Amino acid sequence: MKKIIILIAAALLFCSAGEADNNPPTDYMVERFFSLYETSGAEKAIDDICGTNLSLAGDRETIENIKSQYMAHIMQQGEYCGYETLSRTPVGESLIHYICLARHEGQPVKFIFILYKARDIW
Repeated sequence: MKKIIILIAAALLFCSAGEADNNPPTDYMVERFFSLYETSGAEKAIDDICGTNLSLAGDRETIENIKSQYMAHIMQQGEYCGYETLSRTPVGESLIHYICLARHEGQPVKFIFILYKARDIW
């Protein structure tokens, strides 16, 4: 049975007021995460997404713990082959729940992103 590793990243990031509805700022955040994941590695992608979360931004110990736990598993999964969004579920107007699958040669890795907007900033 293949293992699936779950990383929950609650993220807050500024959004551009001029973006079209067919590509909301939250979609951009997930796309940016996986773009960094592919080009700069998982550690950089985790740093970036955690840096958008106001509660985690100054907590290097927690971020380093997330990265070390994740990296211990990802090193065994083989080469990264891309990602797909399995679900994108708005929960009200201030919360969006994404489930994404990072495809690796060995086995997939599941990511759950919970994106929250208190006022007007994701």
